Amino acid sequence: MPFLRILAVCAASVLALPLLGSTAAQAQERPESYAAYVAGRLAEDPVYVSDHYAGELDLDAAREHVRASVARLGVPAYVAVLPRSAGGDLLDGGFLAAVHDRLGEDGVYLLLEHSGATSEAAAYGTDLPIEDAALEALFALEYDTPVTVVVDRIVDTALSGETEARMRDASDSARYEPAPFSLGNPFQGLLDDLDSDTSAGRANQEFLTGTSLGAAVVFAWLWLRLRPGRRRSRAAANRGGSIR
Repeated sequence: MPFLRILAVCAASVLALPLLGSTAAQAQERPESYAAYVAGRLAEDPVYVSDHYAGELDLDAAREHVRASVARLGVPAYVAVLPRSAGGDLLDGGFLAAVHDRLGEDGVYLLLEHSGATSEAAAYGTDLPIEDAALEALFALEYDTPVTVVVDRIVDTALSGETEARMRDASDSARYEPAPFSLGNPFQGLLDDLDSDTSAGRANQEFLTGTSLGAAVVFAWLWLRLRPGRRRSRAAANRGGSIR
């Protein structure tokens, strides 16, 4: 029995490791309010690119490109490039509004990921049509478009003088243009998630390894607990006891 208990404790410990590591990382990266944290970073530098993307982006180059692009707007601009989920919550327009409330500065606010045209945009104290410009980019660009290209597109459209018309045209084209059919590689998404060249891929590999090891320990415990030889020996012992 002591051996079985040791196995059970080991299994529980191994299974908990990924969860503990994830919780610790979130606690370290996200203080009491993530909106307050991002606002603090934007107060230091109006273009914040999360270190989470260190494996996917040249952070300094991306930051400088975005800064030069939004400077063309002629109004203060605050851009946050970071994962769109935090602690299971989606970072949307409400999050962007919370960042503005904490920063307390008028201007254009953009929330983007390292790739993909999905973004959140808001304007405070300016009539610049940044929301429609962001929608135009969403409708017009591919899902994996680099963030630098997305920002350039948003800025160009916002300054075009025909932002709403461009947004409507892009919306109509996206609505009626059939998506190209491709079987592709059904496992490509999984392979991308486990890519060791990215920080997210390495984290996923660590989680998968820990979970697999925990499952193996649990399986060994169950096999030792329920193996046929053990059942037969118990049955024989019970019969011997009843004869006496």
